[in-house]
Amino acid sequence: MWGLPKGGIEEGETPAQAAVREVAEETGITAIVSRQLGSIDYAFYSRESGGRIHKTVHYFMMRAVGGDTSQHDDEVREARWVRHHDALQMMTYPNEREMVRRAAAAVDSVEDG
Repeated sequence: MWGLPKGGIEEGETPAQAAVREVAEETGITAIVSRQLGSIDYAFYSRESGGRIHKTVHYFMMRAVGGDTSQHDDEVREARWVRHHDALQMMTYPNEREMVRRAAAAVDSVEDG
C-alpha cells in the first residue's frame, strides 16, 4: 500500500504543524509548508471503539529542506521520492491521488507563471 504521510494532530498543534511533524516522522524529510491542498473527510467502522469514526485529513504541499528518506520511522516500510505521474499509478487511495494531482497542478502553474 502506498499513500501520503498522515496522522493525528497533537494537543497544541495546528494541522500544518502536525503535517510537518508527520512528514518528518514517516519519511525522514524535513519540510516547510508551501500551501494547503485541501481536506478529505471519511468515516469507517472501528472494532476497537465499537462504532463509526469520522476523520478529516488536511493535506499540504511542502518543500523539502533537509533530511533523508532512510531515516523514516518503523510505522512505514519504505519512503521514497517518485515523480507525480508514477505516484498516481502506485497510490492505493483515489482521494490521495487527487491531492497529488492538485500539487502537480500547483507546481505547473508556478512554472508556467
